[in-house]
Amino acid sequence: MELQEGRYEDARSIAERSANTLPASDLRAQLWLVIAEALREEGAPSLAEGYYRKSIEDGSNEVQAEGRFLLAECQLKLGRINDARYSYAALDSRSKFTPRALRRLAEIDLTQRNFEGVITWIDEGRELNKVVPSYAKTMYRAPSRDDRKIRAFRNDVQVHLDKKLPLVDVRSPGEYSGQLLHMADYPQEGAMRGGHIPGAKNIPWAKAVAEDGTFKSAADLKELYGTQGITPDKDIVAYCRIGERSSHTWFVLTYLLGYPSVRNYDGSWTEWGNLVGAPIEK
Repeated sequence: MELQEGRYEDARSIAERSANTLPASDLRAQLWLVIAEALREEGAPSLAEGYYRKSIEDGSNEVQAEGRFLLAECQLKLGRINDARYSYAALDSRSKFTPRALRRLAEIDLTQRNFEGVITWIDEGRELNKVVPSYAKTMYRAPSRDDRKIRAFRNDVQVHLDKKLPLVDVRSPGEYSGQLLHMADYPQEGAMRGGHIPGAKNIPWAKAVAEDGTFKSAADLKELYGTQGITPDKDIVAYCRIGERSSHTWFVLTYLLGYPSVRNYDGSWTEWGNLVGAPIEK
């Protein structure tokens, strides 16, 4: 739907009526997310918040996770740090958005939080209630930060490659081999070329997670990465398609195994696979 100048409210009204004609489903939830993102881009984050909440109510687990993450981003924009932290913490550890949430908190130098997730909490029979928390109004001033410690950019990756330092490609084997140009079910987020950055080791991000959705033991994780030459004495760069799945690996290596020098390549294959002249392997 094209949001023409001067007719934005009409477009939003049409989209909302369309969504309300659908039963609760991922399609309906995705429409709420479209409206919410459009509102946020138009500079109306307070209005967007309500639509994010609608997507959480109507969507499946993964759509709910996306809605919670975007809701937290919106709350950060509004300066409601405590509300954002609560939204981030509500994410389940099985969601691909959870490590991004932790990374966001790390970037603004907030205290590391426990993201075991709601599902694990329920599985362990812990107490639940429906009380909506409230917090006293406060002022928060984000400290200055140095993203270079945790983020790698295109030129950094090229230097890394020239020095033959370890790279971890956390995508699926099909994407790594070049058989697939995009992640399954995301054809709109592919690249012009398939393959991987030369020398990168393929260790899919989900291999760090057990069948019950919890992280594998430290011993298993050390074996998983160590046998591929990904060891704590090295400077490591992880990447995927857009830096999302690789943020999970960044978290595992940094926080669970204590590796001192791990960076996430934000541009990942969406950037590298579209660069003219960038070296690739298949």
